[in-house]
Amino acid sequence: MFRKYIFLILFCILSSFAAQSQKNVPGYLGKKAFVDYNFNAPFLLYLGPKWNNFMHNVNFNYVIRRRAQIGLTVDFFNLHAIPSTGIESINGEKIYSSVSGGGVGVNFDWYSKKSIAPVGNYFRLSVKKLFGQFEDYDYGNGTSFIVDGDYDEFALEFGYGIRRIFFDQMVFNVGGSFGFIPGGGSDGTDERGYAYAVASSYIWRLHVGVGVLLF
Repeated sequence: MFRKYIFLILFCILSSFAAQSQKNVPGYLGKKAFVDYNFNAPFLLYLGPKWNNFMHNVNFNYVIRRRAQIGLTVDFFNLHAIPSTGIESINGEKIYSSVSGGGVGVNFDWYSKKSIAPVGNYFRLSVKKLFGQFEDYDYGNGTSFIVDGDYDEFALEFGYGIRRIFFDQMVFNVGGSFGFIPGGGSDGTDERGYAYAVASSYIWRLHVGVGVLLF
């Protein structure tokens, strides 16, 4: 699956090499590249407490201008509807839903006028390709199979965050984002399936992350 998105990795690598030729990009103590891990929590108003809905995200970032950077982003998630509360089906029985997968994409960050990348307040635009599997089971009189399948969608995200660097090495990041999945659920899947879980998870997410400067 990841081989389909290898062009995204190549795009970031080529852009990073191009950025190295820019002598006027300061970075932080001369370092322009860093990697960070972010723990994401979708806003419960949209996905609801019936779901175990935390996500994980890893980014490789590279400063290309005084107040701008690009990056490769990877998401991992495994979402579950809690069986004890469940989601009721049309016949009143409980539904157990599971959605697993991830996403690969690119970020573009630009910083406020008082900031110098990679430190300060920043805005982010992300484009991601999401893919994975979903399963729905009847949780009524014994578990029985309902439906499963694969999904493949695009996601657009706009975010805001604050990034700080401590001890000239450790990167701390906190913020949030709004997202949209064009055409999500176009296969007719109802709210028990992936369309509800994945699309709702990307509507509004909060994140906190840590990372390290590389070079």
